[in-house]
Amino acid sequence: MDEQDRVPYNLECDYDNFYAYVSNDDTCVSWLSEDEHATDGEWSPTGMSWKSTSCEEGYYVNDNDRCAACADSIANVLTCYVDGSDVLVDWCEDGYYYADEVNECAACPDGAGGCDGTSVYWCFDYYYQSDANECTEIDQNDWPHCVTVNVDGSPYACDTCEEGYGYDWDWNCVACDDENAYDCLVISADVQTWSWDCKDGYYLSNGWCYAYPEGCVDIYQQNEFRTKIACTECEDGYYLDVNTHHCSPCG
Repeated sequence: MDEQDRVPYNLECDYDNFYAYVSNDDTCVSWLSEDEHATDGEWSPTGMSWKSTSCEEGYYVNDNDRCAACADSIANVLTCYVDGSDVLVDWCEDGYYYADEVNECAACPDGAGGCDGTSVYWCFDYYYQSDANECTEIDQNDWPHCVTVNVDGSPYACDTCEEGYGYDWDWNCVACDDENAYDCLVISADVQTWSWDCKDGYYLSNGWCYAYPEGCVDIYQQNEFRTKIACTECEDGYYLDVNTHHCSPCG
């Protein structure tokens, strides 16, 4: 919107704390149209210009009082902040660490998700932290379908299996429909085995994973041994029936 199309800030157009202004066609326009990445700011006394004062994660307020992406100034940075005229690293993406002497995010060793340039703190999935304080790729010939490895014991053992797999009694990853599988993250309610956890949209009851009732996006369950549940939130197009505690279609 051009400067000449604006009129001074109008309180009648202040909805949902958006600090909106009014254009000449009497339309309320959100300040998000001025700076889509701003989380707060202020209009000038005349209401003719907008100044961003804070930004969403991954952005900072630049010299033009607008939100600019941290990654445009520093590669592989997650969040940043401004000190005077300098854009400084606040936090790096996984797989990188803050090298303060050069104000950049430097790469960790292969497979490492967190490090400090000398030591490895944790490894990405499909890697494990070896004795040499480095991340070693999991050999899928030795541990097929293994995602993380427990290195505290001897010998090492698989600690997490891929979705759709659980452990057998020798700590190998086997398909969830295998009769020896347990501690299994199942894919659907049609594949049932003893489980300790379920994927989103399913709830655990007596070692089995069951799909949420139709239209339900969140539930209340007294404990994992109770089969009776109550929906607490419904997806769009459904409403919560206070008598049945289930979600019913609107209309």
